[in-house]
Amino acid sequence: MHNSAARDQRVAIASYIKEYGNKLALNGAPLPNRIIPEYMDDSDSDNPDAEEAAACEVKLMAEDFGQGMPIPHYGLNRPASDYFNSNLMLHMFVMADITRRKHNVKLYDERLMGKDKDALCSLRIAHHIEDRQECLELNQTPPKYFISIRDNCVGQNKSNITLNFECFLAMTFYKRILLIYLIPGHSHMVTDRVVSWAKKS
Repeated sequence: MHNSAARDQRVAIASYIKEYGNKLALNGAPLPNRIIPEYMDDSDSDNPDAEEAAACEVKLMAEDFGQGMPIPHYGLNRPASDYFNSNLMLHMFVMADITRRKHNVKLYDERLMGKDKDALCSLRIAHHIEDRQECLELNQTPPKYFISIRDNCVGQNKSNITLNFECFLAMTFYKRILLIYLIPGHSHMVTDRVVSWAKKS
């Protein structure tokens, strides 16, 4: 039931985003057919829509914090001399660009900042500036519309500060922004798969 509910939610949201995004980008390339994989082990390597999505006017992203990573990492064998040392925790914020098949993983240690709304806005604005600069360097037209899929965390994603930040993005970077908040619970988003790749590496 836990897995099937998450899968049903992804299928419903994917069909809604597909319809909404194609209405926005009437003059641009349509969104890829497979917006959100139905299963987390679906492969994107043989996706025929990848080149088409590169020029899409709609930027579709999934954003979420991943599990923390302690540094140093000893694996299964921890040296006795370092047993009482405190590990430094690395925070991992993932911005999975679904339309371009390009995932951005931001790693920073706990001494810099936490995982609150201020940290999120700082990481997001840095990403959007870098993305805009990359489009200019590649002589590509930046996306006009932005769709963001997020979990239902009140402190991080649904505060007044983050909503004001989205209004700022709508005035400076994009014509229109759509925020989609998933039903509370584990959503099995694309970001979860990116986190597992990062931890494995």
